[in-house]
Amino acid sequence: MLKIIRTAAVYGALALAAGCAGGNDDGTMDEPLGSAQQSIASSTHQFAGDYLKNVPTTDGRTQWSSVVINNPNPTPATVTLTIHRNDGTGTLAVLSKTIPARGWYNSYGQPDWLGATETDPVNHRSAGWIELTSDVPVVANNRLDVRTGTTFNSPVALFNDAPFLNSPSLRLFSPYFLRKWPTGTTGVTQWTDVTVNNPNAAPAHVTVRVHKIDGSGVHATRNVTVPAKGSWSSYGKPEWLNIPPTDPGNGGAIGWIEVLSDAPVVASSRLAKRSGATYDASPLLLDDSGFQAGAAHTLRAPLFLKGSTAGGTSTQWSHPVVVNPNPTPTTINVVVRRPDGTLPDLASFSRTIPAMGWWNAFGDASWSSAAGLIGWTEITASQPVFGLNRVMFRDGNTASSPFKLFDDEPLVQTTGSQSFATFYLKKWPSTAGYTQWTDLVVNNPSSSPATITVRIHKVDGSGDLTFFTRQIAGRGMWRSGADPEWLSLPASDPANGRSVGWVEITSSSPVIGLNRVNLRSGDTPSSPVVLFEDTVLQGDIGAACDPIGPGVFCARTTEETVSRFKELMIVNPSVVNDPVRASSAQNGHWSFRWLMEQMVTPGADPSEFVASWLSKGFAAGTVNEYPVQDRVNVMALIDSWPKIPGTNKIDLSQSPFKLLAIVNRIDLASGGGAGEGRFVFGLNQGGSAQAMTVIFEYKLPASASREVWTQRFHALGTLPFGENYNARLQMITDQYAARGANLAGVNGSALGQLRTNELLDPLFSPWQLREFNLVADSPARLRITTTKQTPAKSFAFERSAELASYVSRNASAILAGTAIVPGWMLGGESDADFEWTVPGVSEQVRHAFAQQTCNGCHAAEAPVIDNFYHVSPLRTGGSDGTGRLSPFLLTTDLQLREDFLQATLCAGNCRGVGPARATSSRAH
Repeated sequence: MLKIIRTAAVYGALALAAGCAGGNDDGTMDEPLGSAQQSIASSTHQFAGDYLKNVPTTDGRTQWSSVVINNPNPTPATVTLTIHRNDGTGTLAVLSKTIPARGWYNSYGQPDWLGATETDPVNHRSAGWIELTSDVPVVANNRLDVRTGTTFNSPVALFNDAPFLNSPSLRLFSPYFLRKWPTGTTGVTQWTDVTVNNPNAAPAHVTVRVHKIDGSGVHATRNVTVPAKGSWSSYGKPEWLNIPPTDPGNGGAIGWIEVLSDAPVVASSRLAKRSGATYDASPLLLDDSGFQAGAAHTLRAPLFLKGSTAGGTSTQWSHPVVVNPNPTPTTINVVVRRPDGTLPDLASFSRTIPAMGWWNAFGDASWSSAAGLIGWTEITASQPVFGLNRVMFRDGNTASSPFKLFDDEPLVQTTGSQSFATFYLKKWPSTAGYTQWTDLVVNNPSSSPATITVRIHKVDGSGDLTFFTRQIAGRGMWRSGADPEWLSLPASDPANGRSVGWVEITSSSPVIGLNRVNLRSGDTPSSPVVLFEDTVLQGDIGAACDPIGPGVFCARTTEETVSRFKELMIVNPSVVNDPVRASSAQNGHWSFRWLMEQMVTPGADPSEFVASWLSKGFAAGTVNEYPVQDRVNVMALIDSWPKIPGTNKIDLSQSPFKLLAIVNRIDLASGGGAGEGRFVFGLNQGGSAQAMTVIFEYKLPASASREVWTQRFHALGTLPFGENYNARLQMITDQYAARGANLAGVNGSALGQLRTNELLDPLFSPWQLREFNLVADSPARLRITTTKQTPAKSFAFERSAELASYVSRNASAILAGTAIVPGWMLGGESDADFEWTVPGVSEQVRHAFAQQTCNGCHAAEAPVIDNFYHVSPLRTGGSDGTGRLSPFLLTTDLQLREDFLQATLCAGNCRGVGPARATSSRAH
């Protein structure tokens, strides 16, 4: 694990490069886009334009590069990094690395990385470029730092992250050529330089064209020969510096750049904001961007910002630049979407871009009048186009206020259902007194909602730091910075309250996004930002699916061992007695208190919510026009429950309900659902177990398919009981139990129903089950409802003929387990003081019907434990917890659940394993 994550990126002022042959090829591209283009995209063969070690800038600072490589595969990755000399005469180093499954490699501070052959041994400096090959797809980033010293860990002054380039092409594009271009601040100018890397075994003959922004022609052409395995940089080259101005009055030039080659090459552009009017003036900011190997009819910018606060006097502003590399004019439609995806859009207008020209949103009246502070941009075009989005921090609250910081990122041309961010950083140290923080932005271009699973990997590949799901409205966006839980995610270094990792995002439909790294002058998330770097999320790379499956399902071809008591019925004392997660005093996420609080209307009192449930839900009354009795001893819980000091309110931190089990019920996945996840609690008063259980039964949200939910639970089977197991299990349970798990549910809750099973007054009351729904009153409350699959008690006696008629008509469906008892027959309580008799039907049919009722399953029709339970609140359960489970579970039902899980994993691909079949009438 790193000690310090390098915030990086600076432009190399020293370029050891092949010579540039001047030229005046003024030919124009009059063929349609694509006819002269060949690109070869690969996530196993990638390139970075610079390797820099102790290379000076013009003001005495030094430049250093380091690479971070993420391995998203479930198997180790073998990676080779070849550092080439810029003149193509050989290599500076060849480094072979094995990256653990789902881990990373970071070259920062590594002796072999720093020990590459020096191109300037006298001054201990090196410059080159990097070629990466791997045996599986990986995600790679090159981080460049400008440091105020001559060592790799000197204080950071500037930084930049640049994804490795993976599309060598015969034709490449960059939206900006700037030479001595003003910034709006007196004496501060912008300058562009180009680096071209040739990964081929023969020289590449390259033409670099600077096009006029109005499409009126090629402003300048330079022809260069790039040696085999070599590099060419424009920095300091007379031919580059002598390109004529487009604004002769100020001596500045502006345009866009096209690179043409006779062999596939990669290229990058370095934009420097300099404190002077010369190319070698001190760099104030640097931004590296790869040339684009293609264009598209649809482009997107993950962030639209208009005066959004950035802390202090700073505000954030953005504007896209769109280039038309076609020989005929192009019409573009620009739409700025709202964060919540609602209509009307913040802006919507059209523009025509001349052939080989551009459109710049800066200063455009329609762009400037967009109604909102934040959103995202979608651009559609009649012909393929490309471009960038510039984000600026301005010192003031107007679009013309002086800009302090900027970042250019390419407009996104493709969407993906799997994407990656190289860094997850929270309070991670950099230069003394400075820390690094990341924020994610994800856009949903679809008109339908999308669900994303955000998975933060540990850098050593030992597992997830966490994963969670979020729902994004159609055409909306999710921002981690606006997510109240983002900063409370688990820390990889808990002792220091900080985290480092990397991010994988999977989505139910294709999305785009970016990751922002902020360097803050302090150690809080609100400390002032002194540098920032936006990096577009890298899209689908073809990585193998991951069988622990928080977001992607891997169908099995052979049966796998199922660990029942780790995957299906989790009762181990190390889980149910977890001192934090199962504790109401600690408000742990498996506690009765926390689960209740997740359902309460925001601002309402959770104590009153629970007291109302007890006092009203167990009082005499009617449900579905059938009577329910007064359960006096349940309501007496309110009196015996410890109170909040100085009040008469029950103290949920002293809840008498103790966790007994966490249960996976994917086998209840009928009607297109994914099944259920459950928590079972037993009443324990004064250290004494009582005859009452409460079961929270959640519908597994559509944030994941049934197959993915199955895989999530199945992955638990490989972990030993202990903290890692519990942490992983909590990641799963939070996805269905936390507020917001189902945005369509009451208060965002995924609760399907809450059930009770009690015999608190054995002298005067029969054993009884009840069921409750969360309803959207003001405030929301738990309201008694009918008990599933259980007719009212009267159907066992005076209305037995009606019951017999129903059962005989539906005998086949009852035997198959698919019959649903009509709603008009259902009662509001299920008593155990009788057995179901059904005249005129066979014992087989009668038993099948009775076993599907609540009281039948929990009493006369199944082998239970302690008279009425399948999970007993009256027993400790022994060393592994299974001693509290009924014979019916242990010998019959868990086998059915295991078979269902196995069939779901196999998805029809395993010999001898049929399809998963859920039975809709199973209520237990």
